[in-house]
Amino acid sequence: MQTPDSASVLRHLRALIVAGVDAAPDRELLERFSRGRDEEAFAALLRRHGPMVWRVCRRLAPCPADAEDAFQSTFMRLAQHAGSIRAGESASAPGRPRRRPPRGPADRESKAALGRLAARP
Repeated sequence: MQTPDSASVLRHLRALIVAGVDAAPDRELLERFSRGRDEEAFAALLRRHGPMVWRVCRRLAPCPADAEDAFQSTFMRLAQHAGSIRAGESASAPGRPRRRPPRGPADRESKAALGRLAARP
């Protein structure tokens, strides 16, 4: 049985471990996860990039359930392909172009048109 003192020491040690993992660069975290399925390394990647991925999913998905599915799919894909991602590469599928942000009225109109099509029953 843990005493209050030992519980606080364990919490402090866990916090130090998480802080050390969170300070590691993405490349190291990916290597640790792909080599040894280090769950703390993957959790650090999720803490670091999860909020940004969630914002993108919420912005692009028509409903919250779709955003949740997209978020989960993103990190499932990362978990499945962590060992094949090389330094300087994107985590997207090989040969798949990266999306670029809208650059003008034509891009905004295209995005709006796609949104209207997706909203149709």
